[in-house]
Amino acid sequence: MAVDLAGGRIVDVWQDNVQQEFIRIQNIVADYPVIAMDTEFPGEVFQMFSMDEASSYEKLKKNCDRLKLIQVGFSFGKKDGTTKDGTSTWQFNLQFDTNTDQYARSSLDMLLNAGLDFDKHRKDGIDPSLFCELLWTSGIMLNDEVDWVTFHSSYDFGYMTKVATGEPLPDTEHEFKILVDKLFPSRYDLKLVSGTRRGLNILAAECGIVRKGSMHQAGSDALITLETYFQIINNDIKWSERRQEFYGRIAGIGKDIFLYVIDQVSNPTDTSSENSPVEFIPNNNYFGRTNNNNASITTFAVSKSKWKWKQLKLKYKFEFKFKSNLELKFAFGQCETF
Repeated sequence: MAVDLAGGRIVDVWQDNVQQEFIRIQNIVADYPVIAMDTEFPGEVFQMFSMDEASSYEKLKKNCDRLKLIQVGFSFGKKDGTTKDGTSTWQFNLQFDTNTDQYARSSLDMLLNAGLDFDKHRKDGIDPSLFCELLWTSGIMLNDEVDWVTFHSSYDFGYMTKVATGEPLPDTEHEFKILVDKLFPSRYDLKLVSGTRRGLNILAAECGIVRKGSMHQAGSDALITLETYFQIINNDIKWSERRQEFYGRIAGIGKDIFLYVIDQVSNPTDTSSENSPVEFIPNNNYFGRTNNNNASITTFAVSKSKWKWKQLKLKYKFEFKFKSNLELKFAFGQCETF
């Protein structure tokens, strides 16, 4: 039996109702061919020691190949920039067993805090092979008429490609993009469209969008992504001219990798890329666990030409060195991934 969330806007889908809900999707996709997608997954257990265009895909592949998708949200709208009235969003809950499946502890805690029920995912989650079969017959993939909308989409398309093919991701970024182009040919990444360096919640708030449902649940995140996307493009008088610039791009890998610019800490009048500061906040989810319980706790922002201590008393001590605008080398003590 379907459970309605967010006042009926979002349908919660499990193994027992997944087939009937995909039938509903088949029946609306022609009229609502703009689909915002969000995925929830168990964090990152593989970390890279450099951040550049080449290694970004390697990190994506190793994490997607090793881990399992937990939730997928689809939210439907029209090409005139309006969302579907009533039920517009489906949240698919896949099988996931915390006793046997790998995860990053901090990411699992975040999803628990968001309200995910992992006992139910273990007992009633959708079989990935059935979800794959229903995707292929749904009419939403391999469809040039469907516009996919995402926010920072590298892992979204990584996991969806893995589920759709039932195979590990391709060995190279080039092969991956060719495959994504076939499965999801028309794509717009809201992070790139908006130009924001902040997260989805802040961007949505700046656009006056009120969230329906719980943050870090795939249905709610898909719905707020779609509403924010429509708010931005509906108020962009040059969107018809600009849209081709963003067509088919994937934020998070290759040329669209993001190093998160937080604030200006070197010369405030110098906004060139050479001196743009980048701030990294260490946390368990990103860097792994330290074996040294007494490790010094430091976070700082860096620029290519200057260093500036930003804040004390976090969890780890790292040495950051710029090799180029798109690469940081990390040097730190005893560390283990999880």
